[in-house]
Amino acid sequence: MKSFIITIKNNKYSEHHSSLLQEQVKASIFQATTPDNVIEEFNKRNLRYDLKYKMRIETLSLTGRGNLGSLSKASCAMSHFRLYEKCIELNETIMILEHDAVFLSPLTEEIIKDFNESNYGLLKLHHHIGTTDWATNPQKETKYISNTFSAGGTGAYLLKPSTAKYLVDYALQNKVLQNDDDYIMLIAFDQIGGLKTEITTTSDNARVKSTSTDYRLGENELA
Repeated sequence: MKSFIITIKNNKYSEHHSSLLQEQVKASIFQATTPDNVIEEFNKRNLRYDLKYKMRIETLSLTGRGNLGSLSKASCAMSHFRLYEKCIELNETIMILEHDAVFLSPLTEEIIKDFNESNYGLLKLHHHIGTTDWATNPQKETKYISNTFSAGGTGAYLLKPSTAKYLVDYALQNKVLQNDDDYIMLIAFDQIGGLKTEITTTSDNARVKSTSTDYRLGENELA
C-alpha cells in the first residue's frame, strides 16, 4: 500500500517531523499546497471555498477572519484533495499522513485487509485530534473498525479510491471545497470508520508519552 506524508517544502518544522515519520513508516513525501500556490490550485479546478458561503479563494485572508476560513486552511484542504486525486489515479487504497503524525503502534496487514474487505471507504487511524466530539454512523463494526470515531482531525487515515472519487466528484460538480476534516464529515459521513484502538496521534499530543487509547474513554482521559 502506498503512503504519503503531506510536507511543506522549505519549512524546517514540517520537513523535520516528516523525516521522523519516515523512520516509522515507509512513505513518500507529498509536497503540500501552500498559501503561495493555493489560489492557482483552486482556480484551475474552478472551486470556491466553504460549502455554505462559497467564497472566491482570492477573498480569503492568510490567517482567517472568525469562522470564514483562511488561505492556510484552504491550503490544507487542497493538499488532501490532491491526494484524493492521487488515490483515484492509482486506483488503490492509500494512506494519507500529515507531517506531525506519530505512530503509537504499527499498521498491520490484518487492519488493512479488514478495511479493504469492509464497506468503509475512509479509516481514521487516530482518535481525538483537536476535538473531543465523537460521531457514530449506521455502518456495522468489523474486527478492528468502529462506527464511532473522532469527528475532527485528518492526521492519519486510509482512503479507498471509491470514496476518493466521491469526494472529488462532489467538489467539482458543486464547485466548492471546505477544510478537510469538515468536508469529509459533511460529504462522506457514512463512509468513515475509526480504529477501535488508535495507532497514531500527533507529535504535540500528550498521547505520544501516555498512550491510553480505548475509544470509549471520555474527554478527561483523551486529549
